[in-house]
Amino acid sequence: MSTTDNAYAAFFYQQISLAALASLRNVVGAGVVGKGIDLLVNTHCVLHGTPDQNVKSIQMNGFKDSTRGMLGCGVYGAHSYDKAKGYAGIDGTVFCVRFRGDKVCCTDTRDRSGSWRENGYDCIHWDRPGHMTEMCFPEQNITSFSEYTGSLSQDAHLKIDKFFSRIPW
Repeated sequence: MSTTDNAYAAFFYQQISLAALASLRNVVGAGVVGKGIDLLVNTHCVLHGTPDQNVKSIQMNGFKDSTRGMLGCGVYGAHSYDKAKGYAGIDGTVFCVRFRGDKVCCTDTRDRSGSWRENGYDCIHWDRPGHMTEMCFPEQNITSFSEYTGSLSQDAHLKIDKFFSRIPW
């Protein structure tokens, strides 16, 4: 195993341990420990690619919901750098976006109307065999974003979120 693989494995096992502790939030209730675990489990990480002409506006004003898309209105992100870079183009930027999503709708079909919002979901995770995963979420759910650097911690969070987004809690 390479050093990078060992680091991924260590981070992955740490996150699995935290996820396993997520059941404590039901026991702890409104306690501080429960809130901390809840935040770790329900904060997602995706990559958002955008053309150069949008970068300054995003950096100054943050993200804005798209008015349409295959999963309805919202901010879109992917777990794949290649997919995000495809939207960014040659001169664009890929951002690493973290957002809050307690209740995730998992689907393999399009939902252009955004009915997932009406059904009480905070975000939607689209995963269709043969395609790269994608997520859509409201702009107000974003907790932070930064330019994607390909760091070990960013990549590990993306891989872990991709894995756990498929599992309903």
